[in-house]
Amino acid sequence: MEYAIIEDVNPQTFSETRDNPMRETPLSKLGESRVLRAFMPIINAHNEQVAATARQAGRIEPLEVGPGDDCAVLAEPAPGQRTVVTTDTLVEDQDFMNLWPGGIAQTSEAGEFNLEPARSSGYDVGRKAATQNLADVAAMGARPASLFISLSLPGSTPYGWIDGFAHGIVDGINACGATECVIGGGDIGDSTEMSVTVTALGYTDRAVLRSGARPGDTIALAGRTAWSDAGLRLLLNPLSLPATALLRAIAAGQDAEAVLGAVAQAWAQRQAEGTGALPTGVLPEGLIELARTLTPEDAAHMIAVCERAVASQHHPVSPIPAGEVARQHQASSMLDLSDGLVKDAGRVAAASGVQMRLDRAAVDAFAEPLLPLARLLLAIGERNEAGESPASLARTFVLVGGEDHGLLATFPGEVPEEFVPLGTCVADAPERGLSAELYGVERRHNAVTGAAVVMDGRSLDGMGWEHYGASA
Repeated sequence: MEYAIIEDVNPQTFSETRDNPMRETPLSKLGESRVLRAFMPIINAHNEQVAATARQAGRIEPLEVGPGDDCAVLAEPAPGQRTVVTTDTLVEDQDFMNLWPGGIAQTSEAGEFNLEPARSSGYDVGRKAATQNLADVAAMGARPASLFISLSLPGSTPYGWIDGFAHGIVDGINACGATECVIGGGDIGDSTEMSVTVTALGYTDRAVLRSGARPGDTIALAGRTAWSDAGLRLLLNPLSLPATALLRAIAAGQDAEAVLGAVAQAWAQRQAEGTGALPTGVLPEGLIELARTLTPEDAAHMIAVCERAVASQHHPVSPIPAGEVARQHQASSMLDLSDGLVKDAGRVAAASGVQMRLDRAAVDAFAEPLLPLARLLLAIGERNEAGESPASLARTFVLVGGEDHGLLATFPGEVPEEFVPLGTCVADAPERGLSAELYGVERRHNAVTGAAVVMDGRSLDGMGWEHYGASA
């Protein structure tokens, strides 16, 4: 199966470039009905495009009744197909920030530094919301059929945010290659904080579960990992602003010593303004030393890696068609990487009663492109429990980082070309072959003793992110 993944859909192509007099108008001034009248043409245009493609290919149109009635009516799936359903929520200041502490600095044509922190636009939130739900459907080996969206927004939210959100949802669907997925409907409500809930439906003739991995299976990944986590670290560290300002200036051929003085002055001014919780004092010594060693080519490459990482956090791309490819190649288990390679591989291990052994060389191959960014983060004070080297930090991105929404699968036989082998499943230790209730289903459970995920003979269990700060 051939498919294209679009990684760089430019958010500037949507309503920011259009003459829209409503853009800055708060939702409270417009009312729900007027917002929907402005919002729905974006959704309807996408749905019509999907329907037209289906008609051209001689397939059934996916929506019999679209948004606007009490319920959508979906076309009946083909005989023998089953429906998979998932739902997920994004909450302001937990899953995204309207204003981040850090980001990537910009420079004006006159060479002035803009050290303003990054913001999450409605477009960014729409892209992320679409991707994470599509990935869950794909991880079941299913083809996404429809999304249903519920928005809770403060009345002060400008209409431009929701307009951007709609475009982000549509672009997210297309960027992931889910070209047959329609938007069935949803709801908009008033709230004290922003939250987005998306429910996704898909169809498959065989659901690929987490519990099917067996000893001897190859562990493999489609898509990317580590990039979103690296971007998140830049967005959360205020010192990323003067650091990337330095990179841009050096990349432009400016003298490092002169640039250090100019950036230090601009950073001091930001601190004096008292905007946000900024670190006090001069630029970190590690950053100063790094800047003095960089060639313009080094700096240009480093800033390009930083930009790609931040874009991966804002606009993750999941290889959705690879989920069906995995099912067709008899994948024994699969899930999407939302909470990190170790954490999510451990979930497959627990559900399947196997141990997941990762290959260090394969992990390091994913880490290698991120070495320049790891070097920069260490220079601005990023701490890494695994060691204070760019290689160890970049490896941590791969092992721990989530939210790239790549597809992690196990295969008893041939691994399709969309997937990169990462390791092997081995038999669980006898003392760990105990039964436990997992989501109401009796499964072999391997979290009693020993390790679920290992590399170089060492346990990696406990690494990864959890809601509410839990360790497992």
